[in-house]
Amino acid sequence: MAGNRYYDILGLPQNATEKEIRKRYKELAKKFHPDRNPSPDADKMFIAINHAYQQLLSPSSVKSTTFSNAPTEEELRAKQEEIYREKARKFTRNKLKQEHEAQLLFYKKLRNGKLWLAFKGVTFLCFFVVVLMVADVFLPSIKEQELVTGYSKQVSTAHLKTKFV
Repeated sequence: MAGNRYYDILGLPQNATEKEIRKRYKELAKKFHPDRNPSPDADKMFIAINHAYQQLLSPSSVKSTTFSNAPTEEELRAKQEEIYREKARKFTRNKLKQEHEAQLLFYKKLRNGKLWLAFKGVTFLCFFVVVLMVADVFLPSIKEQELVTGYSKQVSTAHLKTKFV
């Protein structure tokens, strides 16, 4: 009968109680869990233990199913890949969360630190210079009149020294 194999997987006699099944399952699950056991066959054994445990605790399914309904190697590989993908998603989410927190901290420091004061000072200075330049363009310029205080009768020819050929 198929139920005998499940008892064999858990290493229990066929007259084992539900309490004994649960206790043995916990022992084997700790021993063969893929996170604790580096053996390449640990994940297959862990899945077989899980399957046997579920079948033994639900007697109606033991009668209707056989051991051949255990997950195939492709199904096991697909489950393992999904586990790896979920771990990668979780890692990526954590990484993005850390990067976001670092950016928020940077902007908070930028907003409240000495760098922010320097930025505000330079901005104010630039604004002041721009205002002065605009005012210089639009304000009328004051031209001073040239007053002649004296003149000489002697003509200066310094500017007329050119060579004629």
